[in-house]
Amino acid sequence: RAIGDEAFGFWNVVIKHWSTTRHQRCWVYKPVNILNKLQKSVQPRRKETLHDIWMAYRQQEAQKAFGQFGIRYNATYPKAAECLTKEKVETLAFHDFPAEHWTHMRTTNPIELMFATVKLRTNKTKNYKSRKTILAMACKLTQTTEVN
Repeated sequence: RAIGDEAFGFWNVVIKHWSTTRHQRCWVYKPVNILNKLQKSVQPRRKETLHDIWMAYRQQEAQKAFGQFGIRYNATYPKAAECLTKEKVETLAFHDFPAEHWTHMRTTNPIELMFATVKLRTNKTKNYKSRKTILAMACKLTQTTEVN
């Protein structure tokens, strides 16, 4: 199982090296991408509709909510409807696994948050003396964000 957003380099590596890996689109970024294709005034109501999809208890319910989104918004917001439906299988792949794993499989945010500190620090500090220094700092920052 691989979870990600539109990081095409990541997906290319996954396909090349682990061709049987199931793909799951991140449910934090997917709604953001869809909502960016809408007017600001209608985004809150449409966001609720998207929540009906990813919070559905069964895949059949999610499929139904997908269809309803398309029926409601395809004519008025075709770009948003296309953004939602173009990766339908990857967006709902988490339903093929036990429900207790869904919260971890829907999003890449826990992973991204862990590395945000490292990214911030390495962007701010440009004068590293050696590769060893960079790796030591990244390792230490990563350890501070680990969940026990």
